[in-house]
Amino acid sequence: NVIIFSPIAAVLVLRGQSPSTVYVEFVHVGRKVVIGLALALVSTVMFLGLRGEMSRLGTVWAGTLNGRNLSHFLPVMLEGVALAFLFERMRWCMRLLPALLIPSLLFAAGHIPIQVESGLGGAGMAAFFVFNTLLPMFILYVVSVSRDVIWLAIVHYVMDIAIDTFG
Repeated sequence: NVIIFSPIAAVLVLRGQSPSTVYVEFVHVGRKVVIGLALALVSTVMFLGLRGEMSRLGTVWAGTLNGRNLSHFLPVMLEGVALAFLFERMRWCMRLLPALLIPSLLFAAGHIPIQVESGLGGAGMAAFFVFNTLLPMFILYVVSVSRDVIWLAIVHYVMDIAIDTFG
């Protein structure tokens, strides 16, 4: 993680930029955590409900406090910081739509290897690629308006547990 995410910190330090340029501010952090937890609960209920797995809700939320899972929270948050970093810098030099689209396409492309490994067919991969592009575009837009990745980190972490990313 140090190797992967240290260039972001280096750029911020060397250019004298504030952490707010990657949407990290600890002002009103309690409120941001509560919002993140509420959104994570809604997202988890929707996800598990759509899959017919509501019985897993307690297990998923208990898994958020599991030490093995909890060790993944910082890298999950730093993924959001990295996307905010890329988006914000791209936004400085281009219009909103391309600045949203490029990181989202990279995010979607990053999921292709696991889809290939799982044996997902071409139509399924195409559908997931579109979904994995549009959802991050929407989320990145909301993050850019809220100028905060703390709530996103909480939702992302809980959803990763729901889909058993760390299992």
